[in-house]
Amino acid sequence: MCFLASHAWNLEQAKDYLSQLIKKQDAVIQKDPRLLMEWVAKGKYPISLGAHSDIAVQFIKVGAPLDVAHTKEGIFTSAGYGGIALPTKIPHPNAAKLLVNWLLTNEGQKVVSQSFGSPSRRLDVSKEGINPIKFPQPGQKVFTENEEDILFKGKLMEIMKKFIEETAK
Repeated sequence: MCFLASHAWNLEQAKDYLSQLIKKQDAVIQKDPRLLMEWVAKGKYPISLGAHSDIAVQFIKVGAPLDVAHTKEGIFTSAGYGGIALPTKIPHPNAAKLLVNWLLTNEGQKVVSQSFGSPSRRLDVSKEGINPIKFPQPGQKVFTENEEDILFKGKLMEIMKKFIEETAK
């Protein structure tokens, strides 16, 4: 919902969509993403919105009858597993720089990409072995998370939680 409210639509359009979904579709809100994917895989519910692609890939690998649809508005991506954080005061700053520089090389990105099963943003890193649902479709818009998105997400979660509670009554 954060992606729709901040990039594809605006907050009011996202609220309207969510309101209609809750009222007309008898929607269920589940905080456990793995349980939600299991329900869809077993046919308890026909669709999941905002599913975690990593969990979907796990279910698909074991033969669950699932597929992923990409929205026409585009997809939202973040650093995810590729995020790097360093403390401000570290005993060996040059060693940290060396590690970060290696992680950003073709070889480093190949190791990270294959280890986590997520594609690298580097175009020269092999995509072999990565599930195709993890890739943007040709011509699809890709929105990359930034600091504003992170700050907006916190505010949006509070707004949407209150809105869902009111709408579900």
